Amino acid sequence: MNYNVGIRAASFEPSVVEIKEGDSVTWWNKDGVKHHPASDTGAPVSFDVGEIEPLGHAQFKFEKAGAYYYSCKIHKHIQGTVKVAVDESEQIKQAALDSRSCEQRNLDEAKEAKAKAAKEEAEEKKAEKAKEAEEKEKPGEKLWFR
Repeated sequence: MNYNVGIRAASFEPSVVEIKEGDSVTWWNKDGVKHHPASDTGAPVSFDVGEIEPLGHAQFKFEKAGAYYYSCKIHKHIQGTVKVAVDESEQIKQAALDSRSCEQRNLDEAKEAKAKAAKEEAEEKKAEKAKEAEEKEKPGEKLWFR
């Protein structure tokens, strides 16, 4: 989703925007002079949309939750805040994916264990047959002990 912030009369309007991760903010310069929105020190991720000519605009997509305090690099007294909340719908989707991944891992592990058990059983049967065949080849030795 996109949110608009106007720049006019030496202020950002609205001065505080609340969005979710993955949303964008577009700054629209409605003044007769250039403006330059950029994050202040300490933002979760720094941003700098560059200079915006009069009647121009610039956009930034916010991917990480947190509070982004920003100001105009040309007119430091013009300040604003973008509050980015965690997109819970994305968390729910990710939890579902993680859950399915966990279930799939469990199924994969069960298949592996079953395959390993079947292989071990086949090896045991093969060893038993080999032992039986070896004993059949030595009938004279049994008679010798009589």
